[in-house]
Amino acid sequence: VLSSDVWSNENKVYIAIKSNKLIDANVKIFDVLGRTVIDKNVNGSYNIINIPGASGTYFVKLTGADGISQTKKVFIQK
Repeated sequence: VLSSDVWSNENKVYIAIKSNKLIDANVKIFDVLGRTVIDKNVNGSYNIINIPGASGTYFVKLTGADGISQTKKVFIQK
């Protein structure tokens, strides 16, 4: 099971990706125009991704080592 939380602290926005099992995956975050904002590998069961200056709608795509992917839409309001 995968879930995500979004919150802001000062001028930074964070997306936390949580799983009930250890993950080894690639995370890509896109804006509504399809531009890649973040592209990084994550591992473990809890990861925080900092998106400084983010505002608006973003898509978070998590692709596991097995090639299976999941995409979530998040809205960040400053």
